[in-house]
Amino acid sequence: MYLSHLLKFPFTLLHCARLCAVAIILMAGQSVRAADQVADTSFSIDRGFYTAATNLVISSVTPGATITYTLDGSDPRTSATATSSANSATVLIDPSSTDGKWKATPAVMVRAYAHQAGLEDTNVDTHTYIFPAAVIAQGDIRPDGSYVFWNSTEMDPEVVTDSAYADELETALLSLPSLSIVMEHEDLFGTEGLHRGDNIAKGWEMPCSMELIYPDTGSFHGFDGFQVDCGIKNQGGGGLWDNGEYDHKQSFGIRFRRTYGTGKLDYPFFEHAPLNSDSAADSFDKLILRAGHNKSYGINYDVEHTVYTRDQLARDLQIDMSGIGGHGSFVHLYLNGIYWGLYNPCERQDNAFLSTYLGGNEEDYYSGKARGGNVSGPDTRYNYWTDTVSKSSSLSNLLEYCNISAHADMSLINSYAAVGDFPQYYFGIRNNPGGQAYLLNWDAEDAFGGGSLRSSDTPFTGIFNQVDGFNDMWANNAEYRINFADRAYRACFNGGVLTDEHVLERWNTLCDAIYSAMVCESARWGDERVSTPLTRDDDWAAARALVEEGTAGKAERLIETLTSSDLYPAVNPPLFKDGTTPIEVARLEIETGFSLAIERDGSAGTIYYTTDGSDPRAVGGAAQGIDAGTGTTIDIQSTTLVKARTLDGETWSALHETLFFIEQDFSGLKITEIMYNPSDRTMALDASIESIIGDAGSVDPNYINRALVEFSSTLPEALTGGDKVVISGAADPANNGTFTVSKV
Repeated sequence: MYLSHLLKFPFTLLHCARLCAVAIILMAGQSVRAADQVADTSFSIDRGFYTAATNLVISSVTPGATITYTLDGSDPRTSATATSSANSATVLIDPSSTDGKWKATPAVMVRAYAHQAGLEDTNVDTHTYIFPAAVIAQGDIRPDGSYVFWNSTEMDPEVVTDSAYADELETALLSLPSLSIVMEHEDLFGTEGLHRGDNIAKGWEMPCSMELIYPDTGSFHGFDGFQVDCGIKNQGGGGLWDNGEYDHKQSFGIRFRRTYGTGKLDYPFFEHAPLNSDSAADSFDKLILRAGHNKSYGINYDVEHTVYTRDQLARDLQIDMSGIGGHGSFVHLYLNGIYWGLYNPCERQDNAFLSTYLGGNEEDYYSGKARGGNVSGPDTRYNYWTDTVSKSSSLSNLLEYCNISAHADMSLINSYAAVGDFPQYYFGIRNNPGGQAYLLNWDAEDAFGGGSLRSSDTPFTGIFNQVDGFNDMWANNAEYRINFADRAYRACFNGGVLTDEHVLERWNTLCDAIYSAMVCESARWGDERVSTPLTRDDDWAAARALVEEGTAGKAERLIETLTSSDLYPAVNPPLFKDGTTPIEVARLEIETGFSLAIERDGSAGTIYYTTDGSDPRAVGGAAQGIDAGTGTTIDIQSTTLVKARTLDGETWSALHETLFFIEQDFSGLKITEIMYNPSDRTMALDASIESIIGDAGSVDPNYINRALVEFSSTLPEALTGGDKVVISGAADPANNGTFTVSKV
């Protein structure tokens, strides 16, 4: 049996269940034995939001256990500042106290574990207690020494005492979830810490705890949140320039590895996302905490046009158009108890991301980043697409290597948004088995016009020259060209993703989500680069409004720009009408016998249409639909998908399609069976592993970077690839976990 990733040393197999595939890495282990362990710590009050100092009692039900804790973010197992107490520990949770802390911070962080001689220690539990009133009064909490590149952590008195905001601030701090990062002070802010200017570009990754803390209010009521041990590193390219002086508000990368704990974050992180939460994954090995960079109050560049939602808008529009893209949300971030401002957590769209949404294991994919080079995996197949297949005139060849609809969508979004810092997108392809290439939006904060220095309210078509494969596919493949026209029409008309109504709805949903939180961001970062703080009601609201103004008519301008550049047909698609009223939706509920009028839009060309779901234009360009001349009327008796094009000479229009849906009575429908998740199947309890070959590629070249596991007993025939095995009993708990079976 081959297991994904590398296993070393003996383990014990417990059971197998048919579940979604997850690949993880084990650390090297020792002999198999089950150790008695101290019972986990219990905290008398949970992480969350508090209005007054209170006492916390930490205990363990194991008689005689010692509780050891810290208040400065350090690991209590190794910290010189740790405090120990027999049986239980009473801890004062007070943001004004400096006892056991580096400095007083408005969020109090407690890390604790229980231990007793002869027993295995518990893990370290971390809880953060946030005091909104103390956050509002936060002063300048900075380390001493050189390379401290940010100016101040103070919540600006000009904002917090302003009558327009003073009564809103506490509510604003509860308007979003809070994300608390807790770690060794020296690893974060020390002279050898990752957030010192001379260290930020070194690529260091440090262990930390991360907590997602929901306020028990409004739309967040009932959400659980989580705490997980993970790794943190600095994130970005230009943001790391000049020892941090270029960008005072840094972004961070979060990594979930077995070195730190579970190896995955198994939680629906984006359940609170303003948009597309229903399509987001519930398991992650990486997250990015985006600070805003080119549109942020922490940078000395175009701050007056900062809104913080442009980049997420580009990713959400891609999800809307193509069904795949980077999900994101917004949180208040705390670093070791210090309020750090508004952040945009989002997915890193690499090979692990592709496997999550497209299937398989992350090792099956190649991924890269424009201006960033290869991220993971061999690039042979991707390069073969860009260098060779993209020049093919064959549609089947193209579809084998590229999802041309998603490719067109990504190109159109970036042209529409007039992205100024382009290209920065992620890209990837499935290698095993061979699949299609995808390009995924990233770094679009300098976009969507609205006065942005490097963007415009007029779409850019020059962007297409920097999209992998675009020029060659456009020049050599007529099917790519007509599909591109179809995707443009679909997006820009009839309620499509790039119509004014849709874009403004998405834009305003994102902006409304952070509206209140912007008061806190203004207080924390609004004066970082200017003497008079940037505020929500003046600066942010004005920047938001400029984007809204620039969005009006932009879909029409995109079509005009594409047409004038010979990137969109000059022949218009047919019109659909109900009598004399244009039908401008992609889906319309009708009654039986509805009369649909199809009319030519223009003075030349012949209309062809179908009602069976096929395209009126055959691959290669021949007409295969019903000839409607300059127009016709059809009666619709049942739910029907109508597709129509106009052909003028050899030029086809884009495809106009609408689903006409007849309401049906489902009152008599009965659901007799629901198959939700198959139940776990016990495979073989305590089946011992006889041997492991560390690299199965030495046995089968198709399974490089897999482990061959042999068992001393026969396993059931039901075990198959894609199943998961749970391994338990390793002396080092880091070696226990769940693994995907690649092949039996």
